[in-house]
Amino acid sequence: MTATPDPMIETAKVDRPRKMLFFATGGLVVYLLVAISILLSPTRTPLWQLIDDWWRSVIGVAPADGIHEQFLPMFFQEYPVAHLWILGIVVLLILGRWRSSLFFASSMLVILVLSHVVKNIVLRNRPADDPALGLYGPIDPGVDAGSFPSGHAMGVAVITLAVLAVIPAGYVALRRVWGAFAALSMIGMVWQRTLINAHWLSDTLFGLFAGACGVVLLWRLFHPWLQSDYARPIWFLKGRTKAA
Repeated sequence: MTATPDPMIETAKVDRPRKMLFFATGGLVVYLLVAISILLSPTRTPLWQLIDDWWRSVIGVAPADGIHEQFLPMFFQEYPVAHLWILGIVVLLILGRWRSSLFFASSMLVILVLSHVVKNIVLRNRPADDPALGLYGPIDPGVDAGSFPSGHAMGVAVITLAVLAVIPAGYVALRRVWGAFAALSMIGMVWQRTLINAHWLSDTLFGLFAGACGVVLLWRLFHPWLQSDYARPIWFLKGRTKAA
């Protein structure tokens, strides 16, 4: 009779991909260098401010336009990051994937460290009203002082990539569908945050980038455990699996 392999023993044999480490650490170094460059600028103005200004003139709307109150912008304004996070932890625990749930719970630390801490140190100025040029400041009344990075953009990158990480590698179609949803979510968040003048374009792009790097680094750290969970049958389906 062939013995069933122990997932915990198999976990020890799984190597952590080096490419993930190089991408994540290299990306985070770039992100921190950008944050430092903005911090050291007397006016908190980066070298690419001309691009940010151009994007704002094209995308930003006035409060009276009412576009920001339509369904699609409001969907991204209220994007359910916290709800997906809690739901993901609960579902993974129900499925018996406690290692994956620990990874999922830890993913929120990425936002706390890379967004909230950096934001309150850098304190980049948000877009301001300039009626003479037909430009307006943030329409969102809930924005705080720091513009770099966009916490909304980072949040959507973190939550969607964390979900992608816990989907077993064998579920190729599901991973592709979720990957497409993740990409559309990120693009939509960049559009919405700049539509309402809450952020500069670079704030949102670096928010996405840093969030992705943070999740990939965490993904690599938990890689053996996630691989173990991929191979572990769902506890309430074990009987059916053996019968099959």
